[in-house]
Amino acid sequence: MSLLQGVESLLLVGGERWEDGGERIIYVGGGQGAEQAELLRHALRTNASARRAIRVVRAHVASAVELEEDESLAGAGQGGLLYRYDGLYLVQRAQAGIE
Repeated sequence: MSLLQGVESLLLVGGERWEDGGERIIYVGGGQGAEQAELLRHALRTNASARRAIRVVRAHVASAVELEEDESLAGAGQGGLLYRYDGLYLVQRAQAGIE
């Protein structure tokens, strides 16, 4: 699926492109070129108008405590990323031209 057909999933790793409030995620742009940002905004608008849900996966850097307490994380390595599938989200509103 191309971005012009909508977004299938989002991987949230942190940074300046997203404000992650748990159940509410706001795309704020930044950290990419203007053309790429506009393509993503268009794709999000497509999801909103089609009421097509987006799979959300969150990532964070594993702490030393997490690695010590959970033996299943042994392969992650110090500072490795841990991923969690958080479900399906609907785009409630998408506005054009927001920077």
